[in-house]
Amino acid sequence: MKARLGRRGWLLAGCLGLVTAGWSQGVPSAMTGEMPAADFASASKQTNLAVISFSSSSVFDDNFSNSASGHESGGQQSLNATFGFQQTRRNLRWNLSYRPGLVVGAHSWLGNQFSQVLGTTSEVQPATRWSLKLRQDYSRTTDPFERLGEAPLQPGLSPLERPNDLPLLPQLRRTASFTGAGVSYRFSRHLTAGLNGSYALQNYSDYAGWTGALINNRTATGNTYISQQVSRTYITGVEYRVRSLTFPGYETGARTHSILSFHQFAVSANSSVVVYGGPEFARTRGPMLIARSTPAVSASWSPAAGAIYTWSGMHNRLQAGYSRQISDGGGLQGVVRLNAGWLRLARQMGRGWAADLSSELAQQTTLPGRTGERLRLLGAGAGFRRELGGNTALRLSYDRMYQTGNALGYRPGNHNRVMLSVEQSFTRPLGRR
Repeated sequence: MKARLGRRGWLLAGCLGLVTAGWSQGVPSAMTGEMPAADFASASKQTNLAVISFSSSSVFDDNFSNSASGHESGGQQSLNATFGFQQTRRNLRWNLSYRPGLVVGAHSWLGNQFSQVLGTTSEVQPATRWSLKLRQDYSRTTDPFERLGEAPLQPGLSPLERPNDLPLLPQLRRTASFTGAGVSYRFSRHLTAGLNGSYALQNYSDYAGWTGALINNRTATGNTYISQQVSRTYITGVEYRVRSLTFPGYETGARTHSILSFHQFAVSANSSVVVYGGPEFARTRGPMLIARSTPAVSASWSPAAGAIYTWSGMHNRLQAGYSRQISDGGGLQGVVRLNAGWLRLARQMGRGWAADLSSELAQQTTLPGRTGERLRLLGAGAGFRRELGGNTALRLSYDRMYQTGNALGYRPGNHNRVMLSVEQSFTRPLGRR
């Protein structure tokens, strides 16, 4: 877990959350939107601000080599700077954040490394009934715990949009990108339709301590939906989604089609539930990645589903979710069926003190399935944050990652990781509010 940015960074960055579509209408779609950013921007309640932050983090990991045997423990230091801006106007809302970093003392054949994280989103309402949204995420890192879509100020990617970055890979260079665009039209006060598209990629460098090559992947997605606000507390809709998965250098890939029904319930003033599900058809082509001589062409039906519960109080936040879908293999496998569940909890314990807990469980199975081609992941973490005054904060966190399974002959290793971070941040109003 990483040090969160801002004076109240106890909020969990990167939580997958209550997903929405149609910014101007406020009509949600569980398939196309994101949860609001949970960082210094949301904590400060400001819609127009500029932020500059500097942080230094020390990390100890008992398995820097990510090996199933012969663990090599050690520490490393990272230095990061963050530059963030966000602004809301009558017909325009945008944010931009950039976080360059330097990792030194890395226990990796790559040596010292420069990292970059970029995120930007813009939403414009050119007319009363129309809204347009654009989004770009980019990351280049050697940190196996870092996820795409965690740039400061940036909303978290929804479960059906984000690429699969759950596997904890060795300390190699990973480049990931997500580009998305969507338009929605409001037919009436309660009826909205939308059209969205996205493109995601993940590239991996070679790993000197492993004979296999990691699998780069590309994902192109398009979807259209219609949603109806039935009552003040209930919204329903249906969506058609098509996705193309390709793996450069491999004669394999897949195209999926799904029809998903989604429902959102406002359980109370500060809690809500989103449920979605429907059939998903997948046509997988090409030879198996583990046994290249074995042809593997298949067509199959399976359910795609998910649920997200979100609750927030004055001093507490809770989120729990589950998703099931066909996805990429996160660099270790080709096309997989991915099941993932997560729990996030944050609490403001007193003046200047905050704590958070998280857990995650996932399993991915190669399509077409064969015995031994599964990867299971179980992660848990906890952190404490202390405001020291003068815009300075201290954070201590612990993460445990447990992995089992085989993929391309790769035996994943487990991790115990401790991080201590010190951060100095400066926030200023940006233009008019």
